[in-house]
Amino acid sequence: MEENKTNLGNDEATNNINVANNASNEIEVPGTTLGVNPPSDNVNTINNETNNNQVKPKNNKKKIIIIVSIIVGVILLAIIAMFIYVKVAFKAGKYLDKKLDEFTTSVTEAFSALNMNNNQDIRYSGTFKPTSNIATFEGLNNATIEFEALYSLTNNIVDINFDLLNGTTSTLNGELYIDNETFVLDSTLYENPLYMDIDNSSEISNEELMNIISDAEYFVNGFATYFVEALKDTTLTTEIAGLTAKYTYTIDDTNKEAFANRMNELINSDERFKELLEEFLGETNPEVNPENIDDFTFYVETSIPSGDVKIFFLVIDDETIFSGEELESGTFRLYAGEEQLADITTNGDEITFKMDMDNEGSIDIIYNENTKEINGTITFDTATLKIGSTKDNDNMLYIISLEDTSSDVFMEISADTSDTVITGYILIKSGEEEIQLDYDINIEYGSNLVSNKTFDNAQNIEYLTEAEQGQIEENLMTAIEPFFTELIESTAKDAFMSDAYEIFNGAQSFFIRESFISDTTLLPNEGDSMCVTIAELENEYYVYLNNSYRGKVDITRVNNTYEYRLTMSDGNYMVINQTENSISTDSITTYNESFTSSEVCLNN
Repeated sequence: MEENKTNLGNDEATNNINVANNASNEIEVPGTTLGVNPPSDNVNTINNETNNNQVKPKNNKKKIIIIVSIIVGVILLAIIAMFIYVKVAFKAGKYLDKKLDEFTTSVTEAFSALNMNNNQDIRYSGTFKPTSNIATFEGLNNATIEFEALYSLTNNIVDINFDLLNGTTSTLNGELYIDNETFVLDSTLYENPLYMDIDNSSEISNEELMNIISDAEYFVNGFATYFVEALKDTTLTTEIAGLTAKYTYTIDDTNKEAFANRMNELINSDERFKELLEEFLGETNPEVNPENIDDFTFYVETSIPSGDVKIFFLVIDDETIFSGEELESGTFRLYAGEEQLADITTNGDEITFKMDMDNEGSIDIIYNENTKEINGTITFDTATLKIGSTKDNDNMLYIISLEDTSSDVFMEISADTSDTVITGYILIKSGEEEIQLDYDINIEYGSNLVSNKTFDNAQNIEYLTEAEQGQIEENLMTAIEPFFTELIESTAKDAFMSDAYEIFNGAQSFFIRESFISDTTLLPNEGDSMCVTIAELENEYYVYLNNSYRGKVDITRVNNTYEYRLTMSDGNYMVINQTENSISTDSITTYNESFTSSEVCLNN
């Protein structure tokens, strides 16, 4: 009985322990169901997590130390890299290399713009339309010039067809053709084409022109390259002060010979450059002579890392100093000695150039590198030149005006341009009077637009007779007369007046000479008169006239003086019995038959 009792006690203790264990097993473990014994793996997991939680603070400190160490290391590496970069990249030689690359790139771009497509011909066609509010030129309001101009760079041919219209009526039309050998005008001015030989010995072919452009680009870039390379062998110093790089380039008696030797070495190693230099200088085996090199010091400060120039100066001698300084971000001022030359400001794509020329004028120009717009003002004494441009899609509108306050003259040119069309006007204005020429030009590019031409029955201009030349002049005057009627008449009357005054002077010289060689006093009494014809004055070389005139000069004694009265005509205009004081363009009348009764000297 005792034994059983003990066992029972043991069983109860065991059961109590199991119950406690079961209770502890009822703690919910992630991923299990409450009251269900977790697998042994889960128990191990719990134990492991418990153990990990116990050492976690110590591991976090290690991670932080590692992370901080890495960051510090990166910073140190960056500082070292930056130090190496500054010391290497901002050396004087590197600076020269960078500027040389920028220079040669800009030169190549500039010469590329000159290198035209020599395989394409160009056709220009359009109209010119003049207008004016000036009475003398009002006839121009009826004029229109229609044209087509063909140009071939390859064949050196210009072929222009034109038609001058009065309203809708053609008054003059024709073709102007120019090639390597001849100049031809085939028009309504003359019945046959007129030509003139051209001396083409000095002409440059298209291929030669392209070669010249290529050689010029090679020479400029080569010279800059060799100069920079030779400069590197002279005294170059770099000083880094904070975020500023300071460069000094010096050539003097200590390094001129080294500079010259390096230049000559580079030149002699480049056969093409050497040949161009020989051709340019007209010398064989030209060399850089140290004795011909002037001393100079060039100093420049730039910002790190942008490389923007903050200050520079170039000293050649005590009287030749050029310098510049950054006034503020983007604005640079240039000097010659102590004299301020100009301010240059960059703001994005815009470059502003300002220059004050004391009392002589000023320049204030803004240029946009992206849009190619240029706007601003240039003043010189009493004249002001304004430049304006705006870009609209592919079109560029330019307006340039010139105003001179001293002469009251205003001139303006407008051009609205694209790849295929140019429209605009040219305006000249003085006070309220103005003349304007509107133009509208279409442009076409293509191959074989221009062809060689021959002209049958052409006559050499140099061998035209006077009669043929007179016929051409007459046809020209007839063609333009509708537009310049008043101007032509005014010009003709002015020429008539000029010749009239020459005849008066000739008659006076004639009378004085006759008085000296006469045995008796000429015209001794009041009212006495004598006469000399224009033909006599010409024959005796008292007058030299380009036009043919008929007429006479009557000389009369009036109040102890002599009065000269002229009667003359060229077949178009005439004056009758006019004194030197009374004759004027108003007294010139259209020729009529009444002239013939008064042109002869009665005493003859």
